[in-house]
Amino acid sequence: MEEGFDFLGFNLRHYGGKLLTKPSKKKVLAFCKRIVKEIKGLKRKEQEAVIRKLNLILRGFANYYKSGVSKKTFR
Repeated sequence: MEEGFDFLGFNLRHYGGKLLTKPSKKKVLAFCKRIVKEIKGLKRKEQEAVIRKLNLILRGFANYYKSGVSKKTFR
C-alpha cells in the first residue's frame, strides 16, 4: 500500500507509519478543468457574479477535501 490507491476522490497511502489521505491527482485536474470552463462561461458577466460563482465551487471543493492532507493542493 506504499504507492496507495484512489477511493472517493482521495488518494490513500501509508507514509512513515501513518495513513495519508489527500485529493487524488485525477480529481484535482478535473477540478481545474471545471474552473477554467466556468471562467470561460462567465466572460461577459460582472466581476461580482464571477467571484460569487467561483467562491461556491471553491468552497465545495475545500470542504470536501479539508479532512485530508491538502495544504499543497489548496495553494
